[in-house]
Amino acid sequence: MHVYFAAIHKDHDSDYTALFPGVPGCITAGADTVELTLMAREALQGHLEVCRDHGGPVPSPLPLEVAKIHEDAQGASFFLAVPVDIEEGPTVRLQITMPAGLRDRMDACARRRGLTRSGFLALAARREMEHEALPARFPRAESPSRCPPIAGTEETGYDAVVPLEGDRRPRC
Repeated sequence: MHVYFAAIHKDHDSDYTALFPGVPGCITAGADTVELTLMAREALQGHLEVCRDHGGPVPSPLPLEVAKIHEDAQGASFFLAVPVDIEEGPTVRLQITMPAGLRDRMDACARRRGLTRSGFLALAARREMEHEALPARFPRAESPSRCPPIAGTEETGYDAVVPLEGDRRPRC
């Protein structure tokens, strides 16, 4: 796990903007700090993967003291620590099987997000594996008796999902 620092800029009439000192071209924004935190991690992870996959150098994280004096940090309101995993080793080719309709929907979603099919699948795999690392207060329900469905929620692989403001993690 590597931690990069994002310089957060905020004007009274704009969204929060995150620039990553030492990671040229990696910029994202969010309407609030919760959305910004999610967008920053996704943007940085994708940017670093593109660097790696296209043979370019993967920028090393800067210490906070250095990030604070970087030109991208000038006028920053605050800094955000953004942890990312950078997988080491060569990219490998996989052959998978899935229904054609699912593939088509996945490809459309990947295009809307500016990702390739491989990038989309890698992102989805990382997100699913993050569930294993969630703290105990975000457990996967093992039986309906542990987490009864709540009226008006969507039934998923979790017994019930209760959306919380700005929190996209499933909860019982």
